[in-house]
Amino acid sequence: MQQGARYWAFISYSHHDRQWARWLHRKLETYRVPRRLVGTAGADGVRPRRLNPIFRDRDELPSSADLGGIVNRALRDSRYLIVICSRHAAASRWVNQEVETFKKLGGEQRILCLKVDETDDSAACFVPALLQRYDAEGRPTGEPAEPLAADVAAAADGRDGAVLKLIAGMLGIGYDDLHRREQRRRVQQRIAASAAVLALLAAAAAGWHWQQNEKRRALDEQARTARIARLYESGREELLAHNEARAAVLLNEVYALGIDTPALRYLLGRAMQVVDAQQLRIDTPSPPIDVGLSPDGSRAFAVGLDRVLRGYDVRSGARRYEVPLGAMRSWLSAYSARGGLIWIDSHHGDAPQHRLRLYDAASGAALAQYALGENGGIVLPPVASDDAHVAFIAPDGAIMLAAPGGAERRIAGRYSAVRFCRDANLLLAAREDGIVELRGLTDAAPRRRYEGLRERPTMLASTAGCALLAAGTVAGAVRVWEGSSGNVLMSSGHRKSVTDLMFSRDGSRLLSLSRGAAGIWNGHNGALLYASKFFGGKGNVVALRPDGRQFGQILEGRLSILDARAGLEAYTLDGHLGAPNTFHFAADAPRLISGGADGALVVWALPDLAPAEFGSAPPDVAPAAIFNAAGDRLFVGEARGGGTLWQRQPLRRLGDYAQDEGVLSVAALSRDQSLLATGSYGRAVAIVELPAGRVRHRYAEVGGRPTALQFDLSGRYLAADIEGDGLQLWDTTSGAALLRYGPGEVHASAFSPVAPLLALGQRGVVRFYDVHSGAERWTVTLPIDNEADANVTVLAFSGDGQRLLATAQRARAFILDAADGRILQRIDDPSSAYFNVGTFNAQGTQVALGDWSNSARLWRLADNRLRTLPGHTASVDSVGFDPSGALLLSAGQDGVVKLWDAGDGELLDSFMAHDGVIPWRRARFAPDGAAFFTSGRDGVARLWPLTLEQRDPATIAARLACRSAWRVADGAVAPRAIDARACRAADQKKAADPKGPPLAATP
Repeated sequence: MQQGARYWAFISYSHHDRQWARWLHRKLETYRVPRRLVGTAGADGVRPRRLNPIFRDRDELPSSADLGGIVNRALRDSRYLIVICSRHAAASRWVNQEVETFKKLGGEQRILCLKVDETDDSAACFVPALLQRYDAEGRPTGEPAEPLAADVAAAADGRDGAVLKLIAGMLGIGYDDLHRREQRRRVQQRIAASAAVLALLAAAAAGWHWQQNEKRRALDEQARTARIARLYESGREELLAHNEARAAVLLNEVYALGIDTPALRYLLGRAMQVVDAQQLRIDTPSPPIDVGLSPDGSRAFAVGLDRVLRGYDVRSGARRYEVPLGAMRSWLSAYSARGGLIWIDSHHGDAPQHRLRLYDAASGAALAQYALGENGGIVLPPVASDDAHVAFIAPDGAIMLAAPGGAERRIAGRYSAVRFCRDANLLLAAREDGIVELRGLTDAAPRRRYEGLRERPTMLASTAGCALLAAGTVAGAVRVWEGSSGNVLMSSGHRKSVTDLMFSRDGSRLLSLSRGAAGIWNGHNGALLYASKFFGGKGNVVALRPDGRQFGQILEGRLSILDARAGLEAYTLDGHLGAPNTFHFAADAPRLISGGADGALVVWALPDLAPAEFGSAPPDVAPAAIFNAAGDRLFVGEARGGGTLWQRQPLRRLGDYAQDEGVLSVAALSRDQSLLATGSYGRAVAIVELPAGRVRHRYAEVGGRPTALQFDLSGRYLAADIEGDGLQLWDTTSGAALLRYGPGEVHASAFSPVAPLLALGQRGVVRFYDVHSGAERWTVTLPIDNEADANVTVLAFSGDGQRLLATAQRARAFILDAADGRILQRIDDPSSAYFNVGTFNAQGTQVALGDWSNSARLWRLADNRLRTLPGHTASVDSVGFDPSGALLLSAGQDGVVKLWDAGDGELLDSFMAHDGVIPWRRARFAPDGAAFFTSGRDGVARLWPLTLEQRDPATIAARLACRSAWRVADGAVAPRAIDARACRAADQKKAADPKGPPLAATP
């Protein structure tokens, strides 16, 4: 409880009195100390203008025998303890323990009481610790105490009087003086108010109109500001929920109102990437409930509620044909693998049999019809990849092979499923006893058998040439075999019958569907990557994108596209007025078609939001990755040893380097790009000349794995942080070792960006070393009161090299003057677990910190304000600002990257960047701010483009008018109809006259 204590008071209260605590907290922090007292000396130092901050617990503490580190620290850092006294507080062991702790800290004379219960028995409101005296050393004396309390009762002090008594006690002045001052202030306020009224009345005749206009303008500006804030927050939340079309409408309204910030442009750019993906909108006569897109994405069909097949040209949107299909009760339909045919498996009326019908995809002409068994007799697809063969199960269980409109062949037996191998003259057939057969297409002769299933198969799937094949059963089992050897790669499944199976093109992903459930598996080892449960939705509810990177799912009225690696939502394709009914991926093009209850077909060119991938690494290792100072080069490690240097724009491989150094743990590039430094898991550091690739110096044994490498500004000196808190420094010209610290001696280091000056952090000490002269410039011992937290964990220079950030292991961060080591600023954060990374923004106005407490911190230096940025589920090991200082990146061991508005700490984006951990300092912005990279223990480094919207609000509004079924109404979004024909005409006009006006908005 020294004069420099952080808090003026700690409010102790029972959970039942939290409303009183909030009231008191507000009253104390908003009270203005009389001007004549400000700056005068009191018992607790110079009297301030306001008594803040005041510490207040928000809720009851958890059930523990200890108060906890945060509360103990706050009590220690508080000048006064204010106890809200009531019968509830008297029974609270936490209030009693807080009073007892404060008295043990020597605060016997600094406890103030506020009685809030309307009872004459004051003793019933006091906790036991208040009724016993403690000496100056914080020891109980056994003598009784008679605490005095300010009383909020109207018959006693009253609310205002009670607060004044507490304030008088903290300021060390008499209550009467303060009370008289308040009375004088009220009188002065009344006099001032009267004078103002007279002045207003005197000027009313001349200034009434002007006053009304100013008031109206002020109200309009206030309403505009509130509306902008409401629209922006709604748009940000919609984007975080992956409702991009809604977010774009809201954010563009903010943009049109004159707001233009990097954060807004980032949010708008992210939303418009998805909105711009909409390529074509077609209004149909009947709401489509089944759709198809040809493999190349040039044709589409839809089957509506009226059971009519309609074909469309995707380039123009023109309808090519209509074919009535009859009174179908249920059906499945799709294009053939080559795209020349449309097949429909349908169930009509009360008839138990199914029909398989084939139509010409270009004209809609009927080509053939076949009778199937009672449960249907096909497995998708029934047409071979050459469009010349059809396979299905006859009503008696035999396999039928036919040419569309031609002769049929029969394979006798009791079969339950059949399909063609993709891109091969092979046929998969599943017998009802669970045995799967591979047969030749020309001779139908058996080639191989796959066993292990114990019940009737319902679904089959394969990759090209049947290299991998899968089967699902009526009991929910799913099994994957290697086609050539018959080895079982996966044996798992669902609890109910399997209704669909689908491999990605390369076999790395397998989608399985069951009644009310979906699973995505690793096709090579059977690992479950994603599982989902849903209700209803017969038919096309979940589908795997053919390249295996993503899958689509209609759930709760949204068509979501999800990442197949992690099952996390990537974006939502929202182009319908109402919910979508169905969707389909094109087999050979990055396109998708959706149909909705609004009667529209929407064709999407799927946005490529995937990052560029570089490098490789052994299991559970993150590739070393580093930008050069200009940001136009990127070096990334490889699992084979060494790494590759890449040019960013255009992306081009420049060469492989340090391949003899083994797997790299870290790397660094000199500012002039003439030297590459590498550190390997083999405990070696090498200095390589670029572009020749010659190793200039190699240090074979440095005592541990290098964890960081730093060149000075000139590239003459190289510092290496060594695992176990060691450090070595070399002259890159001569190769001579200049400094060497063993394990446990140096916890952090940083090179100045403007001179060969090296800062070293040891146990509670920062040393500043002039590398060129070999002399130590200064040494500073940081004021850390807890020896257990004394390690200096972070050192980082400001961009101009004039200030140095230093953090202690927890709770403390300091800004030092790089010239002499003086402490310029400090901040204490009791909630910190362990500061492990930190950096300045380019302007030197803010500092970002990463902490083991699963959060980042944003420290605004102008007012010493610290903001916590929560949301990670593991330690935050990387933080960084973009060059403008407007955006902040954080990444952690949860594999998640978050982007923040560095101005107000609002979250802008959050996504899973890696399946594994993103290690220490393995995520950062490119120096040009156009991208950022991440490196994870899933063995790859990724370069993520950072897209800021560049179009003006009017151009964006024209795009939204024809691509978003939403409009802004009263600060929120409301559905709106889109005139597809007018929008298509505007698109065609724009294509014919690129210099013409933007697309016209539909009213």
